Amino acid sequence: MKAVDFEYDDMLLSDFGFMICTFEGGKGSETVSDSQISINTVSVLDGSRRYKTSAVYENCIEITFQICKIPKNKSGSDRMNINFDEVRKIKRWLERKEFCKFRFVDQPRDYSLDFYYEGIFNVSQIEIANEIIGLELTLITNRPYAIHDPIKYKFEWTDTEITQWDENGDSIYRNIIDNSDEVGCIYPKVTITCLCNGVFSMCNYMDEDNGWINIRNCKKGEVITMEYPLIKSSDSTHDLANDFNYVFLRIGNNFRDRVNQLELELPAIIEIEYNPVIKVGI
Repeated sequence: MKAVDFEYDDMLLSDFGFMICTFEGGKGSETVSDSQISINTVSVLDGSRRYKTSAVYENCIEITFQICKIPKNKSGSDRMNINFDEVRKIKRWLERKEFCKFRFVDQPRDYSLDFYYEGIFNVSQIEIANEIIGLELTLITNRPYAIHDPIKYKFEWTDTEITQWDENGDSIYRNIIDNSDEVGCIYPKVTITCLCNGVFSMCNYMDEDNGWINIRNCKKGEVITMEYPLIKSSDSTHDLANDFNYVFLRIGNNFRDRVNQLELELPAIIEIEYNPVIKVGI
């Protein structure tokens, strides 16, 4: 990806007076690993066939690139040396023991990139004649792919809709189209606002094998938040440990179908937030 700037933990490289570059003889940008799947198999029938026992992503994405100071004039004749104070500021920003959001940014700031990575940087100095002229950055991410910015849905099932049937004799559903590049399921954050007392039940027919979510003894106005593997209620007296069946909502897809069809059996407002997987290299 061609860019001269990047964003890390909501701050821009250009805010520090630096830009992405490639030094002569340098490697420039190089992706070390990108969504490589390791498959383990077992031999059967005297070796005439192999069965898959597991398939996992072996490595997370890593990339190395270089940065330098932004020239103050077009001729580039100004001094581009980097002093120790500038190195310290960059290292304090990038070299931290926690994963932070990272994405490349075009100039001017381009928000068309709706995905990001989470990573940690290692920073090393590039020197000529004992002068620091640039920095080499190695980004180590925590996933073998990128993450889409949060996608949010808000649905309301009224008392009429819970008991209503459509023209085909089916219940009234709400649909979520999962745009994830990974086949399978993701646990979203779910906020439930109960509109009446009773048993809250919800099913996603894309993930029907997961079963129905059941929460007994819900009260009107109660707000329940589910974020796997945790669940909590705005009502401190609600004994969720005994009233919840510990089935959490999952949003997913298979190779031929992306439609998640949700059905409820208690009037409620449902807010769903999740981050689909984006399989792109850096």
